[in-house]
Amino acid sequence: MIVKKYLMSGVAALAIGLSLAGCSGDDLFTQEDAIKNAEEVLGISIDADRNWNMATQVTANVAVTGDYAVNYEVVIYENNPFVDNKGTVLAKSNVLSGSTASFEFTVPKGLKLVYVCLRDAKGYNYVKPVGIVDGKLDTSFGGADTVSSPSFFATRNGATRGTEADDFVIPTADVPFTSEQISAYMANAKEPNDDNIYHNNDNSTWVDGTASEWVVDQQAAIIWPTLPGFNWNGAGGQIANNWGNPSDEDRAWFEANCRPLVNWQWVYYPDEDKFNNQNAYIDLFWEVYNKCQNSGRGDWMSVYTWPVKGEKTEEVGHWTDGTEGHMEVDQNWVLDYKITGNYNKMIPVVASEDVKDDDGNITKRMHRDVYISGKWTLPEGEQRVGGNANIVILNGGELNIPANSYMSCVNQARLVVMPGGKITGEGKIAFTNGTAEDGPGYNGGTITIGTFCNNYGTFFNYGNMTVGTLEGPSTNSLYVNHKRMVVTQAPKSSTTANMRIINACWFYCTNGFACRNIVQGENAYFRAGNLELSCSNDQTHDDSYIYAKGNSLIEVPGAVALNFVNIVGPTGDNYAFLQFGYVEGASEAHNLSTATNYAVAEGTMTTAISNNVYLSIDNPNLSDDPYNLTACEKVINMLNGTNAYFYGKKMADQYAQGGAELYSQVGNGNAVMVRKGQYNTATIPASECSPGITPDEPEEIEEENKVWSYAFEDSYHCDYDMNDVVIRVQEKEGDATKLIVTLCCTGASYNLTVHLGDLVIFGDTEVHTVLGKPAGTFVNTGEPDGNQFFSASAAPTEIDKPDGFTFGRADFWIESPEGNIHVATEGQDPHGIIVPGDWKWPIEYTPITEAYPEFSQYFIEGGVNEDYADWYKHPAEGKVYEE
Repeated sequence: MIVKKYLMSGVAALAIGLSLAGCSGDDLFTQEDAIKNAEEVLGISIDADRNWNMATQVTANVAVTGDYAVNYEVVIYENNPFVDNKGTVLAKSNVLSGSTASFEFTVPKGLKLVYVCLRDAKGYNYVKPVGIVDGKLDTSFGGADTVSSPSFFATRNGATRGTEADDFVIPTADVPFTSEQISAYMANAKEPNDDNIYHNNDNSTWVDGTASEWVVDQQAAIIWPTLPGFNWNGAGGQIANNWGNPSDEDRAWFEANCRPLVNWQWVYYPDEDKFNNQNAYIDLFWEVYNKCQNSGRGDWMSVYTWPVKGEKTEEVGHWTDGTEGHMEVDQNWVLDYKITGNYNKMIPVVASEDVKDDDGNITKRMHRDVYISGKWTLPEGEQRVGGNANIVILNGGELNIPANSYMSCVNQARLVVMPGGKITGEGKIAFTNGTAEDGPGYNGGTITIGTFCNNYGTFFNYGNMTVGTLEGPSTNSLYVNHKRMVVTQAPKSSTTANMRIINACWFYCTNGFACRNIVQGENAYFRAGNLELSCSNDQTHDDSYIYAKGNSLIEVPGAVALNFVNIVGPTGDNYAFLQFGYVEGASEAHNLSTATNYAVAEGTMTTAISNNVYLSIDNPNLSDDPYNLTACEKVINMLNGTNAYFYGKKMADQYAQGGAELYSQVGNGNAVMVRKGQYNTATIPASECSPGITPDEPEEIEEENKVWSYAFEDSYHCDYDMNDVVIRVQEKEGDATKLIVTLCCTGASYNLTVHLGDLVIFGDTEVHTVLGKPAGTFVNTGEPDGNQFFSASAAPTEIDKPDGFTFGRADFWIESPEGNIHVATEGQDPHGIIVPGDWKWPIEYTPITEAYPEFSQYFIEGGVNEDYADWYKHPAEGKVYEE
């Protein structure tokens, strides 16, 4: 008969076994000898504080503010139950709305975060991750002022509230022009023709309306004031640059973006053109200058001089009859155009600056306006619109911009599409340098265009916009949508770097969409194929954000990347709904370019999801890596209202070292995860601003109660393969008063029985018999040979759960000829251990340190190394029994 190979000789072992036969209690073991044996076999020092138990107790306090006088179920999951719709249950409790569920439960040591689920009477589940701090779990569901896990912030003076989406006012705009204003303009405007689109005011005359004669003593001179912000060094007028030694990449960029406009070395205008076309060259300069600025190459250009043509000085002369006169613009100089029929030519721009007096009052308008009630079709090329000019499409009017045409509106020019007007074509419209003095851009009609670029300005949509590519390169490129915008794409690049979206109705992007901020009005709908938000696009350290008012829906069926983004929902009874397909970082499956981050010790940069937000993630990507969080884990972490809820051991280590001050509370932890469409809320009807929300029926989470493994050696002089007896225990599904106990193996020569307190398990049957094999054989500890090694299984046994039972303190023990072997207590050798989960025990004669190399890395001299708290999940290949 093969017997276990103990360090003592067989005779000595037998003698001690006989001397202890009939005795009970670990106190009869010679612990000094047992510890010495364990240290020699395992190579681990054992001090008086050594504790081998891998289970610990947590006290939970879960406050619930829900429907009045309604009972809710609280479930603590070890994992995110929305992954594969499966959850491992650590504990359950019930709570009445307006009260707190307080209870104790067992968790694996080293577990820093669990998922707390609130389930209503209809079966809808609301889940959020909550950190375990100093053996406590504190969280709340419902109520705008709740704070998740306040024990985490015990060292702080209190949590700070985040901005509330309720407080954000959606800006509005009136229709820019009345019918009276339009009629007055059209009465004086002229149709464009080949004569009046080119002539300027060089032939202006001084008149007073009398028959007297103006005697000129000296011709009027032209003032050449300096372009604001630059010095003027001569009448020639030019800007020079300091290109330095550009790289091949930078030179290629210039050739692609600016070469068609200017040569490589100079931006200038010829002397012979300076009376007629200088203002067009000024606009050209601004375009090149802004392109360089927006691409981060602004320091290339050193402006030496650029004169601007201004008004004429008063001529030196007099009226023969002494009356006063005035300067009158020649009738060929047209500032107000109207297109009532069909027109298909360019209209040159004029000055970018109005003429002002010393008090800043405009004394002469220098920009041209175009009002369209007919159809203006742009020819191929660029139609430039000068500063402060107005392009107005009236009811019944149309501006057509074909594929190879481009309307470039610079220096605060303005576009207005009145109700009933439209813009068509596959070309491009672009605005630069801010909102016009007359007001922001406006669409009350229909815009269907290939590319629409709002570069540093505000544009209101009160009509319907269909855009191939939407752009917003500069800071404060703001779109305010009050009706419907449909966009094909706005991919992450310099052209969308700082776009802001305020959506009060329906905003729909088919493909990828990138921007800086999104504000959702009440009942509004925003959709993007993929979505990228980042606070760093404009090189500031201000947070990026999503503000979403009540009953608004943000839907992204593809991937979302959020780089330092605050998400703020409403308070009160309403919720905002965020439905994401995936959460990813840069260059993952959906080829996004934005990293998904959260703030840790980054100055003022903080991220959280605050207030009433329902977040669903169809495909949550999670990882067991304790240090490197997935992008999805980072976003889920934001639900806590803070940036440091122990998604990983690194944060826990920093907290333990006094790093709690690094992690400020910026939200209130009231947001929760839900399954898409599964929330007990009022149906939101479909409207012109939303497809509506109809809640799906709740889907039951497939639950399994946490399994705990208890492994024993049958002697204090043992080989520590921890397989003499292994049992698995879990609470019975649906009946918290019962335990299910399964005998897994016996690698013992002795006859052994299993107990829980005073209760004998398996009907007082010896373990070999329970498994249906002969006494003294090894069952499920090695390769079966039909002689001493066998494979077998036993049916689970149901027992009553003792009062006050906890898995971490359970008194399971085995009766051995050498005495009663209980779970090891502090300072003892590991003759009995508690291990979380369906543990794989070592094969016969293999010490646990060999089967689990991280065992000895966790149990280090003087304490434990938390980095290896899950040592039991990482067996060595071929060293554990595979069932």
